[in-house]
Amino acid sequence: MVKKLSVFMISAWLLSGTGYAAIPAGNDATTRPELYYLTNSQAIDSLALLPPPPAPGSLTFLNDQAMYEQGRLLRDTPAVNWRPTMQISAVAG
Repeated sequence: MVKKLSVFMISAWLLSGTGYAAIPAGNDATTRPELYYLTNSQAIDSLALLPPPPAPGSLTFLNDQAMYEQGRLLRDTPAVNWRPTMQISAVAG
């Protein structure tokens, strides 16, 4: 019973948040200029600005993969290991 209730609650929670992601029609600079500065038709499509992903096996793909691995290896290291240290020297007067 508890398992069914928890599954129901999780699914209801997940489905309740999907409506917030969509931009409602009419909410733009023409209806609420104090909140928005663009109309819906002027909004930028960020997916159109991004290039397509590199082809698997290409040099760009291998470079992306190497950069990912380099960053992944730093995940569990303390920040002291990679943060540069600041050298403070006294100025003689």
